[in-house]
Amino acid sequence: MAIFKWLVLGSTSTILWLQNSRVVIITAGARQKEGETRLDLVQKNVGIFKEIIPEVIKYSPDAVIVVVSNPCDIMAWVTWKLSGLPKHRVIASGTMLDTSRFRHLLAERFNVAAHSCHGFVFFYSSAVQHV
Repeated sequence: MAIFKWLVLGSTSTILWLQNSRVVIITAGARQKEGETRLDLVQKNVGIFKEIIPEVIKYSPDAVIVVVSNPCDIMAWVTWKLSGLPKHRVIASGTMLDTSRFRHLLAERFNVAAHSCHGFVFFYSSAVQHV
């Protein structure tokens, strides 16, 4: 039987609690303001990641990092560059949420179960999504 230990850290938590973690999920980032695109968040979030990523690597050098912060794919690339980790140890959720929404809309439109719909949002470019 596998035993999993979960630890959720907030902005006021100490990074020391991450020591020797196998997986670190990063959700940190600036709040998107009204009228601001996800790409507008890049500069703010890069600044935040410049503080976070070196600390994660310092205390959990063998961890796999999962990036959920927006814009997700860009922030995963930033994490990879800042961390110095091999690319297979930095993962992003990417357009997974958009894909889920797309499949749900297809299911509603065609009156079928969402698990029966197969389609993917595979690229994000500025304010245009390609499906």
